[in-house]
Amino acid sequence: MSKNSVTFGPLSQNQIADYADASGDFNKIHLDADFARAAGLPGTIVHGMLTMGLVGEALKEFGIESAHIAEFETKFKDIVPVNSRIVVHVESLSEDRRRIALKATAEDGREICHSSITLKEPLSAKSAL
Repeated sequence: MSKNSVTFGPLSQNQIADYADASGDFNKIHLDADFARAAGLPGTIVHGMLTMGLVGEALKEFGIESAHIAEFETKFKDIVPVNSRIVVHVESLSEDRRRIALKATAEDGREICHSSITLKEPLSAKSAL
């Protein structure tokens, strides 16, 4: 992990199935490759909320605990096929150190999602960010 990025994956079909069990989201585009291909996808894809959860996990890697987050917004840009790796990058930290912009990309550089985090208190100057 570099100072401002963290990589997850490859995200396996078993992880996707485990997430479906935990979340109750059994949409076939996540679980059935034939169904997903019939829907025009390259195969099964990772749940968007699992991707958002990985952004949240990256925040922990950056030293930011969930209790310090006031707002967490994500805009999804593209799909994540099974067996992909996702890299979460810090794009910017506001001058007041309360707002963090993050971007998740696929290995091929495609933007998967963009997240905005607002902290309850300014990030410590000792933070790795």
